[in-house]
Amino acid sequence: MIQTPHNNNSQTDTHFEQQDRMGRFLTFLARNIQDGEETGTSAKGIAVNEQSALLVEKDGSAKVATQPGSTNAAVYLGKTNKVLLLV
Repeated sequence: MIQTPHNNNSQTDTHFEQQDRMGRFLTFLARNIQDGEETGTSAKGIAVNEQSALLVEKDGSAKVATQPGSTNAAVYLGKTNKVLLLV
């Protein structure tokens, strides 16, 4: 993925619902915090279903694009708001 000020240190995941990747996505966000990739307590990510894309413009605005006729097109944006410590 191309790094821009709008997606720096963002996790990305594809085929999201089709591969049931919510647990993996959340684990990657938590790992970004644990490894110090994110400052403070927030990490962010973008997950997309098959036949979906998130088009991000230079100014940070974005829109979802889908393949015509797609039946399960979706884009998910995730951001943590605190660190949970599990022992």
